[in-house]
Parts: sequence; structure tokens; C-alpha cells
Amino acid sequence: DDWPHIIISLTIAIAMVAVAAAEVTGIYTTAVVAALAMLVTGCQNIRESGAAIDIPVMMTIALAFGVGKSIETTGAGTAIANFIVWWLEPLGAMGVLFAIYIVVTILTSVITNNGAVAIMFPIVSGILKD
Repeated sequence: DDWPHIIISLTIAIAMVAVAAAEVTGIYTTAVVAALAMLVTGCQNIRESGAAIDIPVMMTIALAFGVGKSIETTGAGTAIANFIVWWLEPLGAMGVLFAIYIVVTILTSVITNNGAVAIMFPIVSGILKD
């Protein structure tokens, strides 16, 4: 076991979370600085860093954000939200909440959690406006 690197990496991770939670800087900047600190301190090397990146997952997340933005921009999110509210109106708020739960559950079984949120956020936002 490499205790010095374990302690250093744990300290970097705690510092990253603390800085992000304190909103000193954005989470992206904090994560990049933490990743660089891991490299500089020798806790991780470039090869390990590259192997840790799962390109298909990253592409799925990125493309889901694009789909989510297009759903929001085109007004499809509002149209879908209006349809869901109209269709489930007899079931009340619990029926709408249950439908959202089922759709998100299905989406997360196919794509990542972040992708599901990116796609569903414009729709749920539209439902909340109704």
C-alpha cells in the first residue's frame, strides 16, 4: 500500500469538495485543478487518467445535454409537459409525479443519470409552470 499517495489523494478529494461546496469557484474548475494536483503529486499518471475516461459514456452525456437543450429551445418540452398534465389530470399531482418517475427510471436504464436529467429537465420544468 502506498500510504503517502493515499493520504495526498484523499486530501485533494476533500479539498475539491470543500472548495466546490463553499462556491469559491465552479465545480468544473475545481475538478480540473484536483485532477492536475493528482498528476503533479504522482497519485495518478497520464496513462491511468486516460484509461479512466469512458468515451462512450462521455459522448452519451454530452449528446443528452444537446438533446435536452433542443427539447427546451424548440418548445417540445413545453408541449410534452402540457400533454402529460392534460393526460394525467384525472390522477392529480401524484399521477403526474408517478409518470415522471417511471419515465426517468426507464431513461436511466438506457442512458446515464446525467443524460436522463438533461432530457427530462425541460419537460419537468414545463410541468411545474402549469
